[in-house]
Amino acid sequence: RVEFGALLEKSQKELQAKIKVEEPKIQEALARSRKSVYLVLRKNPKGQEMGVGTAWVGAKGVLATNAHVAETFEKLEPGETLFVRSTESPPRDFSVEKILLNPGYKEFQEVWRLYTPVQVFGVSTQVLRNIPACDVALMYVADAAGLADPLPLEPLAGLEKLQAGDVAGYIGFPMENMVLGGANLKHPSPQNHVAHLTNLTDFFLVQSLSGDGQLVQHALPAHGGASGSPILNARG
Repeated sequence: RVEFGALLEKSQKELQAKIKVEEPKIQEALARSRKSVYLVLRKNPKGQEMGVGTAWVGAKGVLATNAHVAETFEKLEPGETLFVRSTESPPRDFSVEKILLNPGYKEFQEVWRLYTPVQVFGVSTQVLRNIPACDVALMYVADAAGLADPLPLEPLAGLEKLQAGDVAGYIGFPMENMVLGGANLKHPSPQNHVAHLTNLTDFFLVQSLSGDGQLVQHALPAHGGASGSPILNARG
């Protein structure tokens, strides 16, 4: 017990020291990234707008987001449009003309539906709620001139080194159950959050020991609307 307590105290001190060094750097990275983060909106024929989520510039004319945000494009009613709005003043709008969902997104949902995993407690069973795997997508906008610069991507080697305790932050538009709707749709101002990674596993919560954990778990607030936000490290 004494050894475990000493080990836990050492781990906590190391984490606190890491946060103290990296948190200011992440705040700077979030500030630099702000202009490349956009609010995703849906508009009906009457001109009424509804916030859908967050997206960020990944390449020229292309924004990255979650698949469950981008698939709104497939569910538009006649006369509706999907577009992204910048945080600059005055804001600029860019219409989404096509999307590309990760093919594994819908495939995993179908496999889960077919197998319906359950958790057993004695004589009772509970159907497990699935974690959306491969929940990433690209959105291509029309007339991309004026779109902000793409955010730099962490190389694969860096992703493989991620571990619980790493400091991370995101910039986006949490809106669900938030005061005043969480975001001013006409003049978007994104939220910044900083926390740390808590675990890396597969999509069945089995811990990764080989650096290939695809489900990166974190302590960042995750209200609806923040979906699609870029998660940054201290290098931006």
